Amino acid sequence: MTHTGTTAQTPAQTTAMTMHTAARIVHHLRANGFTAQNAAPRQVLNLIEEAGEFIGAYRRCAGLARRRGNLQDVHAELADVLITAYVTAAELGLTIDEPAPPPVRPGDPLRAVLGVFTAVHDAVRLFPLTPIDPVALASVVSAARQAAAVLAFDLDDAVTAKLGVIFSRGWREPAGSEVDRSPHTVLCGWGCGYLAHSEADLDDHEAHCDHADQPAPDMVPADAAPAAVPSPRPVASRRHGRNGAGR
Repeated sequence: MTHTGTTAQTPAQTTAMTMHTAARIVHHLRANGFTAQNAAPRQVLNLIEEAGEFIGAYRRCAGLARRRGNLQDVHAELADVLITAYVTAAELGLTIDEPAPPPVRPGDPLRAVLGVFTAVHDAVRLFPLTPIDPVALASVVSAARQAAAVLAFDLDDAVTAKLGVIFSRGWREPAGSEVDRSPHTVLCGWGCGYLAHSEADLDDHEAHCDHADQPAPDMVPADAAPAAVPSPRPVASRRHGRNGAGR
């Protein structure tokens, strides 16, 4: 075979996620009412959300949260980060030139996980003042692969499994279906009466709940009677709590 200046196959073509697959996802998004006009903010927010869900899954799995998690959730959420980085590139007419996979070597899992968050932050921190940089999105992919190497799992396997879900679950949720279907619907553990519909939703709410400085009751099923909502605290006290006191 004669080579003409470039390799016949790039590293990105050997992975589970490719720009071609990302373009297929974008095609389905368009067909289901997700317009090109709001693609940039939608994907930026989506990428941030997926990074946060990965951090949350790792925190629970590592025993650093009130509820325990599992490795499967960590794998699936990191796959979401990688997939979303590719879809973001495709939505914005960019291409990710994925570098060669990082060497498999021991490392600090916490630093590797934080590296994913840092890469996402660096990719979006100047948006919308400046456009998203494809090199920064490639860095997100590289950080995800480095985290998977340190956490010792096959990210391509996780991506393949998540793509199977993406292409089979439908592209929009019917109105009210999340509440009806979710087996994880729970009330806020701080007893304020907030009804969360996912682990990530509950974690996000509880991190900012105005009643977080009060004793936390046990989590109760969603169909149980809501806990009495305490009277709101004075504004000064709420502001004091949000500055980190007692958290």
